[in-house]
Amino acid sequence: MLSRLSNATKLNELVLNDNEIESVDLNSFQGLTDLRVIALQRNNITSISSGQHKLIPLPSLVDFYLDQNHLTELSFSSLLAESVTTVHFDENRLTMVLGLTSAFPALTTIRLHGNPLDCAWTKYVLEELQSRNVTVADLREGTCLNGTTVERLVPEQKPKLRSVLEARAGRIRGRVFRD
Repeated sequence: MLSRLSNATKLNELVLNDNEIESVDLNSFQGLTDLRVIALQRNNITSISSGQHKLIPLPSLVDFYLDQNHLTELSFSSLLAESVTTVHFDENRLTMVLGLTSAFPALTTIRLHGNPLDCAWTKYVLEELQSRNVTVADLREGTCLNGTTVERLVPEQKPKLRSVLEARAGRIRGRVFRD
């Protein structure tokens, strides 16, 4: 488990790729205001939590790499990382990433391919990211959880998605869905 980084207050880059980390507590990053890069690629991470449900500010964070792990769900409703421009969540087992569009308002590039993504969530997120001119690498030609190609998803699924996300997340910081 990745924890107890509170004494590393001047840390700029946390690069722990190719280890056998299995879980990460986002509270471990509390107070790391200079942290610009979190790279946890190619580990065995199955969970990322923020057990205390308080906002975790990471004002300097620009790059967040969690690709090639074993994550099945992610929620960033407690993360305040408004400077993040690049996220790599590809090659996991994710069906959706809760709070993605609200947690990272400065996002310019995202990688989500290689995940069995929920069709309705994928459609919503693609529309939202396209409206913000975010580069979505290798996802448009992909297939979502039920085998539907991403391009064939229908907008009518948004109301169902809203209820699913609200039930799973409990709370999502800010207004994530537009009517």
